[in-house]
Amino acid sequence: MTPPDDSVIAALAQVPTGVLADVLYEMGLKHQVVSAELRPLSQDVSFVGRAVCVAGRSEADATAMSSPLATMFDVDAVVAAGSVVVVDAGDHRVGATIGGLVARTFKKAGAVGFVTDGGVRDRAELMEMGLPSVARFVTPRAAKGVWAVTAVGGPVTLPGQAGTPVAVAPGDILCCDMDGLVVVPAGVAADVLADASKVEDAERQILKVIEAGGDRREAYRRYDRFGHIRKRYRG
Repeated sequence: MTPPDDSVIAALAQVPTGVLADVLYEMGLKHQVVSAELRPLSQDVSFVGRAVCVAGRSEADATAMSSPLATMFDVDAVVAAGSVVVVDAGDHRVGATIGGLVARTFKKAGAVGFVTDGGVRDRAELMEMGLPSVARFVTPRAAKGVWAVTAVGGPVTLPGQAGTPVAVAPGDILCCDMDGLVVVPAGVAADVLADASKVEDAERQILKVIEAGGDRREAYRRYDRFGHIRKRYRG
């Protein structure tokens, strides 16, 4: 699989997450929207980038694993320009998975975002340094002694809006705006972009009809937003 190039990533950044979610759903990828329980640290958070995946577990579970544990220092080595660091915290809800020093390291390496289904701390510092972040909770408590990284670079999951976990593989595209967070699998990113462009073209035509006082039902019939996707994937 050839990863999407930077031009695809840049173009996806211009597409609303609502359009991306619709396109993915029509393609048969119905579980790509991350749960709204994961919240941005500020209202205007937006980013698009490639996933760097990290898994972790509560300390007791992590130490019981037979494989050697990783650390956040291992994550430092793989973060690059355009990365979104994704931490699957293993439903840990006590300590923060990262704080200001770790976040600043990611930012200096070129990270454009951070996502976790666990917690963060040093919220003001994260916001000040400009690392857009999405997390389940904010706490002053560190993870030391209660949570540990178990793996870096493998697939992870995040809670899904429909209840089914959202799979995230290294290199998948994380797209976040004021509506929420969508995961675009790397292997279909170029197709999603092309289909989204057609959807937006149709929506512009529908908007013209509405603004002119026309019938919305008729506009939807005339400008089928998703017909090109359904034809390709459903025959």
